Amino acid sequence: MCDPKGNPPITWKEACGLFKSGIRRGMVSRRMNDKGLPVFVWAVDENKQVYEAKPGEDGRIYHGYMLSKDDPQARYILREWRLREGVSDE
Repeated sequence: MCDPKGNPPITWKEACGLFKSGIRRGMVSRRMNDKGLPVFVWAVDENKQVYEAKPGEDGRIYHGYMLSKDDPQARYILREWRLREGVSDE
């Protein structure tokens, strides 16, 4: 997990949990890499912080990082996450 400066790092266990929950919810890109794995996996923690993971050079080990709450992609992912858990933004 790669965290920006000023943010406390999350534990390996938390990162793995987020990654698994993103996969379980189908929060993966349609585009696959040459290993047949999704290019991106997204997840949201209990504080509504959006994370994005993508594979490194080997194509199999993912590296995750926080997306800015102001990022349009993060807002879209949060909306989709809530829809998939049955929560409306309204």
